[in-house]
Amino acid sequence: MGAAGVTDQQTQTYITALFALAEKDLQFIDGMLAPICYTFFRMIEDQGDALCDDLENGFLSENFKVDEEVREEVNRNLRVESHRANQVRRELRKGTDGLALRLWPNLKMVHIAITGAFEPSYRMLKSSYIKGVYVRRFIHVSTEAAIGAPQESIADSGEKPRGYVFAHSSAFFEFIPEDEMDSASPKTFFLDQLQVGQTYEVIITTQNGLYRYRFGDVIKVVGFIDENPIYEFKYRSGQLLNLKTEKTSENVFYDALRAAEMEWKGMSIMDYTATESTNVQLIPGGIWTYIIYA
Repeated sequence: MGAAGVTDQQTQTYITALFALAEKDLQFIDGMLAPICYTFFRMIEDQGDALCDDLENGFLSENFKVDEEVREEVNRNLRVESHRANQVRRELRKGTDGLALRLWPNLKMVHIAITGAFEPSYRMLKSSYIKGVYVRRFIHVSTEAAIGAPQESIADSGEKPRGYVFAHSSAFFEFIPEDEMDSASPKTFFLDQLQVGQTYEVIITTQNGLYRYRFGDVIKVVGFIDENPIYEFKYRSGQLLNLKTEKTSENVFYDALRAAEMEWKGMSIMDYTATESTNVQLIPGGIWTYIIYA
């Protein structure tokens, strides 16, 4: 489809949403990351009128700015869907609660990554757009190797996500304890030496020639299935806030932000980013602090 050749994210999301809405028997959504999936549904909500008009007409509106090559390809593949456009309009008027199953009654599963920094977007999705939809978490993978597969899926928003199990055939795994990660010669452990409740940086040795490669993923062991550790992804080792050598990890920062969110009334975190105040000259008097954009 035309979206494959588009580099602008908003345009790509719009075209993807257009073809998704045209397919009334959609059964599977591969959203990759929870924020991407959330953006997809926000596009449907915010641009619902325009999307329905394009469905009804069978072509992209001239008001939608896109390269002519992309427009021609989209128009060539898009059908006139007047009845479907009216269906979508009716469901959008009912709000966002359970929207996915109302738009696509045969939807069986959404496949997305939901842990770590992706959790806020996942909570927003599960409490509204994809309520009641079976969610399977995306495999834990890096550029260099597959790290782990989901131990189980989440059928309901109230369930606590379970962890991953290691993909033994993908690489040889070693682990550095969290308190040794900055050491010049850290201790390392094998899979059978990991302990529940402990946090480790993952090291991989692969058949393609990477030897004891530290790619930065940090995990926490939460249990075992038989003798195989079950783990949760926590953060990337290089993603730290560090004003006075405190080295606050993404995971610790998010836990604190989440605790603060629990005390807010009528507000919730959709997404956020943070930086040290030394990167943004907003705080007078030389006070060092974290600046949060949410």
